[in-house]
Amino acid sequence: MDVSLFESEDSDLEVADIFYNSSQETPYPVPAHWHYHIEGIYMLSGSIRVLLNGKELTLRNGELIWFNPKDIHAVYKLNDEPFEYLVMLMPVSVYYPRRQDALLAKYVVPYFAKMPPAHQIIKHSTMLKTGLAKIMTELIDEEKSHDIHRPQAISFMLIRLYLAIIRLWAHNHGIRVFEINQEHGKHSHELLGLFMFLGDHFRENISITELAEVCHMSYSNMAKLFKRLTGSTVNEYIRYLRVEEADSLLLSTDNSVTQIAQATGFSDASHFIATFKRLKGISPKQYRLSFLKG
Repeated sequence: MDVSLFESEDSDLEVADIFYNSSQETPYPVPAHWHYHIEGIYMLSGSIRVLLNGKELTLRNGELIWFNPKDIHAVYKLNDEPFEYLVMLMPVSVYYPRRQDALLAKYVVPYFAKMPPAHQIIKHSTMLKTGLAKIMTELIDEEKSHDIHRPQAISFMLIRLYLAIIRLWAHNHGIRVFEINQEHGKHSHELLGLFMFLGDHFRENISITELAEVCHMSYSNMAKLFKRLTGSTVNEYIRYLRVEEADSLLLSTDNSVTQIAQATGFSDASHFIATFKRLKGISPKQYRLSFLKG
């Protein structure tokens, strides 16, 4: 497998940027890759085929799609018709500048943003109804500007756009994670500490005692608070972290399924395969092959 297709964190984006791609200017397909920044594609004309985390999607004129950090994606021609789209790139640090927000972005938001890939496409009718189309028009106008403040203006507009998308997702899917600093403000430090601890130790066998110590509360109270906030259990979140790590290893290494199962904390390959298929809807082997064929 070609590891060079996967961008490293060291060379990742530092400033927000936008640019155009078209059927005439860019060689296709754009191969499968992932990165640590947020990326959006807005179709200006025609249609393209997008492969997102193993699922094929069609993006049509006037529609927008966002890729979360570490979403594995590729772009293909749908047919011989010409097309053009705007690419929007934004470092996570631009949207989450504070330390506590950065922790949310790294450990919490990706968990709740992992909706079915089809939900990451925003239809043209929704773009018009929610005002996202108006923001896109303003962004495109700013891109044509030669004003000295153009880079800052684009950053602010991308933040505005992404905030609108986050709110839309939260409204449509009942995501409550963004309440961590309001409803559960008095416990936000403990919860963020828990997410950090799990992010560092999810490959290990973690005891109930360790989790209680990290949160400075009883395990029972911590488990109830976690469930109320996230809608899932701590064990479910740990399984998610392990599967996401396995996802990256399947596509960036030649390690066997058994080796990846061991490296990500699963007790055996059978347990890993069953968990991966339950969360991803496809077996690890099929998942790897889908990107090799793409």
